[in-house]
Amino acid sequence: MRMPDEDRHYLKIAMPAALEGLFMVLLSSVDIIMAGMLGTAAIAAVSIFTQPRMMLLCVVRSIAAVLTLLTARKFGEDNTQEVPVLLARTLFCAVIFMGILHVLFFWQLERILCWMGAKEEYLAVALSYGDIALLGVFLTTLATVLQAVQLGYGHTKEVMSANLQGNLVNVVGNALFIFGLGPFPALGVTGAAVGTVIGTSWTLAVSARQLGGSAMPGDWRAFWPDRSYFREFLPVFAGVFSEQGFERIGMVLYTRMVAELGTAAYAVHAICMNFCDFYYCFAGGLGKANMVMAGHAHGAGDWAYWQRQLRAGLKWSLIFSLVSFVLTFSLREEIFSLYSHEVGLLPLGSLVMIFVAAVSFPEMALRYPHELSGGQRQRVGIARALILEPEIIICDEATSALDVSVQDSIAKLLAEIQKKRGVSYIFICHDLALVSLISHRVAVMQQGSIVEELSGDKLTEARHPYTKKLLSSVFTVKRA
Repeated sequence: MRMPDEDRHYLKIAMPAALEGLFMVLLSSVDIIMAGMLGTAAIAAVSIFTQPRMMLLCVVRSIAAVLTLLTARKFGEDNTQEVPVLLARTLFCAVIFMGILHVLFFWQLERILCWMGAKEEYLAVALSYGDIALLGVFLTTLATVLQAVQLGYGHTKEVMSANLQGNLVNVVGNALFIFGLGPFPALGVTGAAVGTVIGTSWTLAVSARQLGGSAMPGDWRAFWPDRSYFREFLPVFAGVFSEQGFERIGMVLYTRMVAELGTAAYAVHAICMNFCDFYYCFAGGLGKANMVMAGHAHGAGDWAYWQRQLRAGLKWSLIFSLVSFVLTFSLREEIFSLYSHEVGLLPLGSLVMIFVAAVSFPEMALRYPHELSGGQRQRVGIARALILEPEIIICDEATSALDVSVQDSIAKLLAEIQKKRGVSYIFICHDLALVSLISHRVAVMQQGSIVEELSGDKLTEARHPYTKKLLSSVFTVKRA
């Protein structure tokens, strides 16, 4: 069956952009995964720097998004001769503004990390990592601005190639400097920062080479922004940055709260949030592609083209969301184990990964409670009960309003959680068949008093008439 033309055109632009988003998040993921071999404190030290890094990247990504949109519009208008000047002025402003921000972050990094909730046990390591990693963030700033023009032209494959190469170099650099392979020193967590700087330097060099000298104006005076530049740039930037900024504020506050839970709990959440970023950045890549195609359509005045690509984008986003949900939920333990080999972290990590799987399927997040099925609402209730890590959970008729197949899946979920986390249930239910699947000890009550106690696997040996009556009410199907 031949794929529709609008789907093939959409995927031609969107897939490289989405994969480019994955390679961007790999920069931090590689550091966490490889530093994770050094222990929980190393994971926390690298992860606590993630939000300061993302605060800086939030600004430059907003700048790059505007540059991409304006470039795409000029491309659609067949007015690309103005792009070199636009790039030069944007790069000039980005270097000045981001340079100042990086100096301030370097100067106040210890205070920033402490406010983020960094603990004394890994603060010194986090500072040694962050001081060097800040240079990598600045190099990423330059590369992101250069790549914004390529995205505006629709050259998403070139951007993907540059980031893929940079990540491969980053992996090699991490291996050399974290573990001290060959003649290189074993720097531990600091080596992860060194590897990041080497990888981002490579990405910047490749991006500059791909653009070539023709991307920059010959007259240096063209770098100085004028009023017309700011009139064109700032209104769009204000809208993009306000959305990115408020999102980042939420993530910073979330990190601050989670860090207070302790090193181990923070390491678990940091791992899960880092993996969640894979889907977030993949979806962000699809968003970039939509923005590019919207700019092309706007410049050319072809709104029918935009409507076709918008429909294709919505369809493929839903497909990718469903695939991500299934894979994350099914392989959550294996995924978490890639980051950390500490067995004690796996039970909580596996639980939090369930939330990551749900977040990767945005259709669920857009529905009201009354729109969820009984089984979905019950799973949400279980998740809410488990998030505070209780030792005992009271399940009062937790499956009474569900059909038999959903009851079975909820019972299996409760049993799996009990096995992995050691949580105890007080399971109140009239269905003794279901009780036998979950309970180790059973107390049968009649009119507020316990009339019989027995083990869950010996319900058929009940002696009290009321217990026998309950057992006889269990629905069974016999073959003819």
